[in-house]
Amino acid sequence: MPARKHGEVELVQPSVAHDVLLRAAKVDAASEAPYQVEHLRAAASEAGISAEAFEQALRDGGPSGRPVAPFWVRMCLSGVPTRNAAMAFYYGFLGSIPVAIGLAIAGFLTPVSMAAVGVALAFAGWSTGEAVRWQDRIGWQRRT
Repeated sequence: MPARKHGEVELVQPSVAHDVLLRAAKVDAASEAPYQVEHLRAAASEAGISAEAFEQALRDGGPSGRPVAPFWVRMCLSGVPTRNAAMAFYYGFLGSIPVAIGLAIAGFLTPVSMAAVGVALAFAGWSTGEAVRWQDRIGWQRRT
């Protein structure tokens, strides 16, 4: 929606202002350079955002507001830099199960050890898959 002129001042609807600022913030955030909170506070004030609303947003979305991966997600994805690498581990675990079955059939594993290996590999595959799904929900760029 184009801006309307009211005297010498251009006006836009609040929803348009929100969309424009959100898009601009996303473009600016791509640089990943840290921001000083005082600069953000001043920008919010200049944009007409109340100090109370800004402080609430800072509490909700600031460093303490980010989701922190549970221990099991951090353990499953420890040392795994990207989603593609995590999926390679996931498929590796799943592909190892038929190998364990083949070793058991060939006589290299007893039925009990084959069951233990199978359960361990299935659990590793399941937990890695769940960790990948959890990380997909919050985004891979926000790993902590």
